[in-house]
Amino acid sequence: MLVQTTLLATDIFLFLSGFFLAYKFTDLSSPAKYPMALGRKLLRIMPTYLFTLGFYYSVFLHLGSGPKWVLNDEYINICKNMWRSLLFVDNLVNNGKTLCMPWGFYLQIEMQLFLLSLLLLLLYSRTRIGSFLLAAALIAFSWTINLIYTEQHEQKYPITLEALYTFKDYIFDVYIKPYYRCTPYLYGLFFAIAYRDFLPLKHTRPAEKQGFLSASVGVKVQMIK
Repeated sequence: MLVQTTLLATDIFLFLSGFFLAYKFTDLSSPAKYPMALGRKLLRIMPTYLFTLGFYYSVFLHLGSGPKWVLNDEYINICKNMWRSLLFVDNLVNNGKTLCMPWGFYLQIEMQLFLLSLLLLLLYSRTRIGSFLLAAALIAFSWTINLIYTEQHEQKYPITLEALYTFKDYIFDVYIKPYYRCTPYLYGLFFAIAYRDFLPLKHTRPAEKQGFLSASVGVKVQMIK
């Protein structure tokens, strides 16, 4: 059970990312809000991300040695093409097999879906039906290609650690690709829109709103006035 649920961690992360992106957008109709949102996000994550990449590339290799040490010069030298990580496309180049700092694929996917979602939110501010139809089409496309991949490769969900180690092709082909993983992000995005725009909470006091949201998603948030 632990092995099975481990692979769902990314879905939870993406759902919450999509939810809070849409929930915190206070004025969807203002075009200036969208580049500002991107700028704030980059200012928030890039300092730590740059430090972590630099530390991994220049220092981490030297923190251990011996036959059990998992890193070597060849593995670290992949990061010489660090521009791919800085442009958040490392999970797409070479099918993701040359990822610098492999666990960074979370951030790569999230940033790619963040940019897509800004377009969806802008479309939503112009035509709600159009944005819902486009999101539904993207979800249907993601479902379809996941189904096709599963059938073609006779993919079975791993239930043991040994089975998880044989999952490498799936990891590179599907697990770290935004077009396969967009569904939970889009669910979170439009769930937040429905929560904010359609639930009868306009006359609820801010403290009550915050308590309701915390109970709904299990996360305490700062209300945006």
